[in-house]
Amino acid sequence: MENRLNQPLVSVIVPFYNSATYMDKTIPTYLSQTYDNLELIFVDDGSSDETLVKLSEYAKLDERIVVVTKPNGGLSSARNVGVDHATGEYGVFVDSDDFIADYFVEVLLEPFLLNKELFASITGFEDVNGYDESFEFSIKLSGRRTHLRADMALIELLKQADSFDVSAWGKMYAMADLKQAKFKEGILFEDLQFLVPFYLPNLSRDVVMNNIASYAYVNRSTSIMHSRFSPKLLDLVDVVEEGRELLRTRKALLLAYDTKALSALTGVYKRALKNGNYHDTDAIWKSLKSIEIDARMSTRLFPTLKANVLHIFIKLGRRIFDGMIRSVPKR
Repeated sequence: MENRLNQPLVSVIVPFYNSATYMDKTIPTYLSQTYDNLELIFVDDGSSDETLVKLSEYAKLDERIVVVTKPNGGLSSARNVGVDHATGEYGVFVDSDDFIADYFVEVLLEPFLLNKELFASITGFEDVNGYDESFEFSIKLSGRRTHLRADMALIELLKQADSFDVSAWGKMYAMADLKQAKFKEGILFEDLQFLVPFYLPNLSRDVVMNNIASYAYVNRSTSIMHSRFSPKLLDLVDVVEEGRELLRTRKALLLAYDTKALSALTGVYKRALKNGNYHDTDAIWKSLKSIEIDARMSTRLFPTLKANVLHIFIKLGRRIFDGMIRSVPKR
């Protein structure tokens, strides 16, 4: 990259909550980027451990770090506050328990330097278990970049094609666009909830999907997505209902959205069922059945084998669906 003074400022927004045990493994990857004209917005979301102390120590070592403190309000709240404090021309989210390749920002920014009107630049990711210092990014997908309209990119994200995902992290946007949007606070599955209303007004704009993995999503057993069932997971039912309503008149997008919804809803259903919370599966089943009926009425085929298999089992009825769920071994 050229001299820092001639390059746009990029805000890297990272929410932290009780992250002290692993932040010394992740923060160095944020600081060692090949593109260095960065504003690192570290938002402490009311941590009760040593997170804030450590963030303050890092801020003394690197002038690019801006530490923001706030009462605990959840991931959405922390991201919103981070965007409010950001002054960069472009912004990207990273989760504090994940780490990134040293070329992460450079790869995401380069398409914007070629096209100022770009809506999004997206990177692939790898699933990793823990923090192995010998880990090296290995996924090199076919081709350097894929240029798509935002509506087609949204379909790819919802299908979770290749190594792309609906999550907020790993995607760079113009800060002007981010400041027009808000994450819904107080809910789980905030990334899926955010995605559709953010993309809808921008469907005709261009998106670049960078066919290289530069983001490491760390699977941790203590994360909410890997913990025991909680009624809070039923937030997904409302998120899916809202997203489906927004896409009701856009058949291709709705089909892709339903593909993602079937997978996510089945995951929560499985956790509730295996945890003995059968009464909590009623709302999930209703949502699953609604998707199945719509698909049957329009004789649609889903774009993934998994979604079509789930559709068949839902069509066969709840008793058979429950049997299928119970027969799937725990990972």
